[in-house]
Amino acid sequence: RTDAEKDQLMERLEKLEEERDDYKERLHQLEEQLLSEQAAARDAKIVLKDRVQELEEDNARCKARVSQLENEIATAMTREEVHTHLLDLVKKLEDQIRGADQVNIQAQDCISMLEQQLQVEQQRADQDRKVATQELMRVQR
Repeated sequence: RTDAEKDQLMERLEKLEEERDDYKERLHQLEEQLLSEQAAARDAKIVLKDRVQELEEDNARCKARVSQLENEIATAMTREEVHTHLLDLVKKLEDQIRGADQVNIQAQDCISMLEQQLQVEQQRADQDRKVATQELMRVQR
C-alpha cells in the first residue's frame, strides 16, 4: 500500500478510536446515570413504602374512629329511645295521678255524703231517743 493509503487508514483508525473513546465515555456516563437513577428509584421506593405504611396507619385510625362514632350514634339513639320511653312513662304516671286524684275527689265526696247521712241518722236517733224518753216519762207518771 502507498503512504497516502496508509495515512488515510491511520486517520480513519484515529477517528474510529476517538469515536470508540466517545462511546466509552458516553457509556460510562449512561452507566453512572443509570446507577444514580437506580439509587433514586430505591430511595423513592423506600419513601413510598413509608408513605404507604403511614396511609395504612391513618386508614386504621380512621376506621377505628368511624367505628367509635358508629357506636356513639347507636348509643345516642339508644339514649334517645330511653328518653322517649321515660317521657311516655312520665305521661302515663301523670295520667294515673290525675286518675288517682279523680278517685280521691270522688272518695272525698262519698265521705262527705256519708258524714252528712251519719249526721242525719244521729239527729234522727237523738230525736227518737228524745221522743222515747218523753214517752217513757209520760208512761211512768
